[in-house]
Amino acid sequence: MSYYWRGGLLPHANLECDSHSGSVEVRLTAQTGGEFTVSTFEGSVRNEFGPSKLVHARELKGRELQCALPGDQDARIIIRNYKGPMLLLKQ
Repeated sequence: MSYYWRGGLLPHANLECDSHSGSVEVRLTAQTGGEFTVSTFEGSVRNEFGPSKLVHARELKGRELQCALPGDQDARIIIRNYKGPMLLLKQ
């Protein structure tokens, strides 16, 4: 199963997605501020918001990416995907 989100987020919103092998695409407006936490075991990440290098996860055997988005929404975006591709894109 694939997941797709496009738009902004309300202040203090949480967007959370779990997938096993489907693709996940998140397109956020430039005004969206908050923090990304992305984790994967074998998947790939394309990130237009900040660092794109996955590092070894502290609590998992896989890898993770954390990235802060400037803005005042203070939203949290959490994506976990076992082996599917993840796209974090600017709208």
